Amino acid sequence: MKKKSGIINFISYIIKLIYLGQWIYIASLIVLFFLLLSHSNIINLDRFSGFKVFYSEINLGQAQMDDGQLHEIILTSGTGRIHIKEYSQKIIYYKLIVALFEALVYLIIIYWLKKIFGNLKLGNFFIRENGIYITKIALSVISITTLIDIFSFFLSKYLSGFLHIPNVIFKSDIYFHFNTIFLGFLILAIAQIFMKGSEMKKEQELTI
Repeated sequence: MKKKSGIINFISYIIKLIYLGQWIYIASLIVLFFLLLSHSNIINLDRFSGFKVFYSEINLGQAQMDDGQLHEIILTSGTGRIHIKEYSQKIIYYKLIVALFEALVYLIIIYWLKKIFGNLKLGNFFIRENGIYITKIALSVISITTLIDIFSFFLSKYLSGFLHIPNVIFKSDIYFHFNTIFLGFLILAIAQIFMKGSEMKKEQELTI
């Protein structure tokens, strides 16, 4: 039991550190946002101007191969980050707002984890409160992942609409992080186990 308590205390300590780190990250995003608004020289805008893009084709031109002949080289169906130097991009502010929203959601998730491990340290495992917290975490993970993926799609669509670069064909595409979404559903299943365990515990207590 002491060994289990030690592991719970260790994880609880790590979660507290992550929680503090998340607050620092959010504070840095807010400071960055206001520095960009004030057009401060401290910030190099080009460092934050990278955008994820999808391309269907990039013609790299001709290159000599090992057979001694010139061949046309084409990249197809890929993703990358594009940087536009010395170009005022208002969309950077939208990216920061989305990043701040995402950070706040994960801050709340970490807070719920703190609550769960606080209960575990007290020996309260299969209680309804833990099940509710885990359910909230699962729904938050699924929701924020889906929203970010949809935002990335519209950003990609916007960029592919105005970017016209010779020998490059952009496309708007949507990519869902199914692994993270699946993880959210797995956490949701675990939440149901906790809820069911809480009900069984109450039934047992009433029987006794």
